[in-house]
Amino acid sequence: MGKITDQELKEINDIKQDISQVVYSLGELEYQKVSIDFIIDDLKSKIKEIKAKEAKVLNGLKDKYGNVNINIETGEF
Repeated sequence: MGKITDQELKEINDIKQDISQVVYSLGELEYQKVSIDFIIDDLKSKIKEIKAKEAKVLNGLKDKYGNVNINIETGEF
């Protein structure tokens, strides 16, 4: 039975190590992506809540003052 050289064995092991590092990095990125997706979903829910609150306030103002333009810096319409 033959044997490959030490240099060839080192090259193969270096390649296997490179692959392992890339796979590990990819896994870390996928984990971060999932975490970011959760954060994005949470922020989307908050946007929906804020939009609903905004609509309620604007409808209340419209009922009270009619269909007017309001300057949000001065409160004048």
